[in-house]
Amino acid sequence: MATVHKAMLLATVLLLGGLVACGSGGTEGSPTGVSDEESIRDVVEQSFDALRTLDDERFQGYACEAKRQPVSSSRESSPFDEVFLGLRLQSVDDIRVDGAKASAQTRHYSVDEPDDILSDSIDLVREGGAWKVC
Repeated sequence: MATVHKAMLLATVLLLGGLVACGSGGTEGSPTGVSDEESIRDVVEQSFDALRTLDDERFQGYACEAKRQPVSSSRESSPFDEVFLGLRLQSVDDIRVDGAKASAQTRHYSVDEPDDILSDSIDLVREGGAWKVC
């Protein structure tokens, strides 16, 4: 069962990882005083939290326009809910910014298998001054 859970977690993160977004933006020296790297890290953390709490509306707010999905007013349960509820983000590392595109490496795990750390690369784009995963 643990192998199935791990496979589901990995598949889910890879499938939805493209929707995880990165934050309200700013570059060093911008009026917000927040670097791109700080914004990206913060929003990746917030988007993982939205997944973990099954907050679809909040999660979609972090997605780029091309990946955004409509949010239903009545949420139906999903076979992946258990996986999302157990999802924990350990770190956001290796953030690379190239103009209006960026990438970040996440390390995450399931509360059911906390010693089994998974890694995923997240791609981001800047839209309307904010970083979004796409």
